[in-house]
Amino acid sequence: IQDRLTTLVQSQSEASLQNSEALTSQVKQTMLIVAGLIAFGLLCALTIGYFLSNAITNPINTLKDNAYSLAHGNLEQEIDTKRKDELGALAQSFADMRDAIRKKLEDMSLLNVTGEIMAGMHEPMKVLEQALMVMRGKTDVEWGSVYLYDKENDRLEVKTYHPTRYGEDHSKARAFRLGEGVAGKSAQSKHVHYIADTTKDPQFEVKPGDNLEARAIICVPMIDNEEVFGVMNFSGKVGVVKFSDDDIEFAETIARMAVVSFKNIHMLNVIEEQNRTLEQKVEERTAELRQKTNDINNMLQNMHQGIFTILPGNQVHPEYSAYLEQILETKAVANANVMELLFEKTQLGSNAVDQIKAALASILGEDAMMFDFNKHCLVKDYVKVMDDGRNKILELDWDPILSESGVIEKLMVTVRDVTELRALQAEAEKQKWELEVIGQILAVSANKFLAFAKDANRFIDENEALIKQTAEKDADAIATLFRNMHTIKGNARTYNFNGVTDGAHEAESTYDRMRKDENANWDSEQMLSELYHVRELVQTYEMIYREKLSGNNADGVFIDKGLVDQLHQVLEHADANNVKELRDTVGKVRLIIQAIGTESLANVLDAIVKSMPDLAGKLGKAAPNVIIKDNNIRFTADIVPVMKNVFTHSFRNAVDHGLETIEERKSQGKPEQGTITLEV
Repeated sequence: IQDRLTTLVQSQSEASLQNSEALTSQVKQTMLIVAGLIAFGLLCALTIGYFLSNAITNPINTLKDNAYSLAHGNLEQEIDTKRKDELGALAQSFADMRDAIRKKLEDMSLLNVTGEIMAGMHEPMKVLEQALMVMRGKTDVEWGSVYLYDKENDRLEVKTYHPTRYGEDHSKARAFRLGEGVAGKSAQSKHVHYIADTTKDPQFEVKPGDNLEARAIICVPMIDNEEVFGVMNFSGKVGVVKFSDDDIEFAETIARMAVVSFKNIHMLNVIEEQNRTLEQKVEERTAELRQKTNDINNMLQNMHQGIFTILPGNQVHPEYSAYLEQILETKAVANANVMELLFEKTQLGSNAVDQIKAALASILGEDAMMFDFNKHCLVKDYVKVMDDGRNKILELDWDPILSESGVIEKLMVTVRDVTELRALQAEAEKQKWELEVIGQILAVSANKFLAFAKDANRFIDENEALIKQTAEKDADAIATLFRNMHTIKGNARTYNFNGVTDGAHEAESTYDRMRKDENANWDSEQMLSELYHVRELVQTYEMIYREKLSGNNADGVFIDKGLVDQLHQVLEHADANNVKELRDTVGKVRLIIQAIGTESLANVLDAIVKSMPDLAGKLGKAAPNVIIKDNNIRFTADIVPVMKNVFTHSFRNAVDHGLETIEERKSQGKPEQGTITLEV
């Protein structure tokens, strides 16, 4: 077994050796083949590399150099665009870019030059002409025009041409509304309109027989802050005009520059004009202010009212009207404390003064509404006690002076001395009441009035004695007091003596309350006071009757209705707030009341005058024309009979001996009717 194994191993080793030699031979052959392929590949790579270097890499490097040059501003370089492949197209794009950049720079340069030229101009129309000239050279149009928008009339109107077509007369040029024609549409849309050939554009309607010349048109809107300012309109020959999409931006820029320069020049002209007149205006304004200041000072010095302002801290401003010193009777006004100046010596209570002080503190330096909240605390009128003990009635008006922010900086106070006015008002009321009393007395006969007064005085005397004799509350005494006063009131009411009626009613109410209320006290002092008031009223009626109405006639005296009408008219039209007018009114009323019980000469002689026609007829004469000029002189009742006796004879003698017959007057060329004139 061992031997066989040894033989087997030996045989296997020999076989493996043979196989190994064969494998080695195959590997060598394969390596030779691979080496050949590698050599061939290297050769191909070298060939392809050489081809790519000459056909692709070098052109790309050239394009890189072109791009670098363009990026650094070299626009004069030549770019090879002869290739028909992708590289050739790329080169053409580079060339187009170079040309576009070159055009943009040229346009920018032209715009810069145009801007400098426009900036140096001083006439707005020259700016528009410059814009037209630049566009004309840029686009090769024949002529151009500028339409400016008239907003008030809503239309585009020609303002200038280049070159000139109609001289200075633009009336032949057509005007356009927005949306009308190419110019109107361009202005309305705010976009540039370019029409290369008008004969081929539907906007230009061609009718049969029309022989319209083909034109190229460019309309450029002029815009100012999104608003239409105008339109630049250009026209040229078809095929000659050069205008592309790239030129739109240039045209719009020129239009904007023209608008800005036009407005700047206009503004500069306005500023120059203002500068030219500024000194004059300053002088005029200074003179006006000086005049106003002088007027205000004159007003403050001459107005018959006290006006001043209160500063925070209740301090009086140094500027005030001169009359304030006369009203307050002091020169210590400027910078004084208003509480001391106005309210130191008054009949106001301490509470009212404290309210005024608190209101001023709440108003000054605060919002305007604080005045409305507190003005009810500021007195409108009060009585000020002067150093010599006299009382002055002062009226005050309060008005806030506001800052621009609505804060109350000052309070303006107007002071008026109404002492005399109030006295005159009281006098006028008194006279008005006296007139009413006269009317009430005249409404009854003298006998009735005298009987009323007699009974009233008797009842008043009886009540006075009863009150003085009664120490304590007594039902019988109260009943008598009430009955007497009720009788006085009833009689007064019957005759419409309203003044007595009201006074008697007050006393009667006191007696009635004591009758019905067991707890009511017997107050003799109050009852006497009320009784004396009734007596005073009755005596006033008696005095008016005695002084104004009785005269020598027991039944009263004649009162001229015209006087009553005058009284009512004077009192109705009197201004109770005008001192001068009220003073005049009181004087007029006093004179009219004094005239009650007197007669005018016309009334005295009325019967005599009415008898003249009858007398003249009996004497064969025409009734005379009687003229009486009494110059408002009136006659008291005691002289009326004498006047009647005297003038009865005077007028009869005038008719009998002073006037001719009708025939005699005609023969002398006189009118038939004679005239008798009496003047006092």
